Amino acid sequence: MRFEDFAERGAAARSLCEAFLAGAPSHATLVTGPPGIGKRTLANLCCQSLFCTGAWKPCGECPACRRYLAGSHPDAHRIPEKKSVGVDEVRALTLALQSAAYEGGYKTVLIECAGRMTVQAQNSLLKTLEEPPPRTVFLLTTADIGEVLPTIQSRCGIVRMPPMARERVEAILVARGIEAGRAAWLAAHTHGSIGQALRMHGDEGFWALRDRVFRAMEGVTAADDVLTAMNTLKDDRGDA
Repeated sequence: MRFEDFAERGAAARSLCEAFLAGAPSHATLVTGPPGIGKRTLANLCCQSLFCTGAWKPCGECPACRRYLAGSHPDAHRIPEKKSVGVDEVRALTLALQSAAYEGGYKTVLIECAGRMTVQAQNSLLKTLEEPPPRTVFLLTTADIGEVLPTIQSRCGIVRMPPMARERVEAILVARGIEAGRAAWLAAHTHGSIGQALRMHGDEGFWALRDRVFRAMEGVTAADDVLTAMNTLKDDRGDA
């Protein structure tokens, strides 16, 4: 995906894209919204754009982009999605930020699970957000902004991303090679979450279960048929 894919995701998301394309980012931004709607994708595009040397940013082809995409750019720091982030990990991150940028430009920090930081970890990060190192940009994402301390929120620009339009999800899925009928069904049942749609598409167990459920329900034409359908699905009762 590219920045233009987020142009219709609200004024805040559009302004964020414009600021990074202009090379004038805020020092800290918190992107929030339901799971799977592209928060991390947008945050990664923002970070990558600051290193890109191509004419259109991020180009994905220049050496800096390739290093970023490979996870090997020395000035790109990241805490990935995980169940919990402790204070020691945040302290190690802030210590690493004290050195100058290896390539002389920006340093970026992407925290993909801002709400999963412990209170101690968030308070440790707060000190760095209040006095950030020069040319250091923070991108934080969270599905639940209520898990992020108000003091952290107050130091960040807030970008609230709405779910994607159903038609847009369907178009993206088709563009990724998913058959049109399945793409339409996924778009209709994943509430604007491209991430959830892709996970469901790749889960063959889900599609096999769906087929079993549909076959069982096709035989239900009267109340007496319900028990038969339930018995057919007895091994799937927890998921059906």
